Amino acid sequence: MRTVIPAILQTNSARELQATLRGRYRRAPESAWATPIAWTEASGAEASDPFGGTVRLGLAGHEERFALDESVGGEHDQPSPGELLCGALAACVDASIRLEAARMDLAIERLAVLATGDVDARGSLGEDGVPVGFQSMRVEIQLHLSRTSAALAEKLIAVAQRRSPVLQTIRSAVPVVLFQSEAV
Repeated sequence: MRTVIPAILQTNSARELQATLRGRYRRAPESAWATPIAWTEASGAEASDPFGGTVRLGLAGHEERFALDESVGGEHDQPSPGELLCGALAACVDASIRLEAARMDLAIERLAVLATGDVDARGSLGEDGVPVGFQSMRVEIQLHLSRTSAALAEKLIAVAQRRSPVLQTIRSAVPVVLFQSEAV
């Protein structure tokens, strides 16, 4: 069977790199801070389309189209914002498992992470008494490690979930400051 972890990680360069980073962050904790960024910007006809747009990710502004789904009147011909949130959760849990497996010198045979969420669209459409937003989310992890026990796989998942920033952010419901700034 083919392993999911690339050969470069199998030499455990990930563990060495992270040990170097941990040392740096102990000496200079302020250097551990990162500020991911995403933004939207539209004008003209695109700005007047309430059912879709483009979100730009990272300082490089990698573009990802989005569209609202049918439940709120969109065509759902692009990923919806809710799917992007589920995608961020699945990607972060996946990456956390891979990094922890590399740190523990564990070879992954197969890894699949499925993130799903439940939203009642009536809240977004303004119906009184119906909450807006995800009411529940689930993450299913299918993990098969090479030559190791199920208990070790469970330990790996437990450690990785504690170290997944997106998962922990969603679980803790971090406050979001929303403000209006003047257009430039």
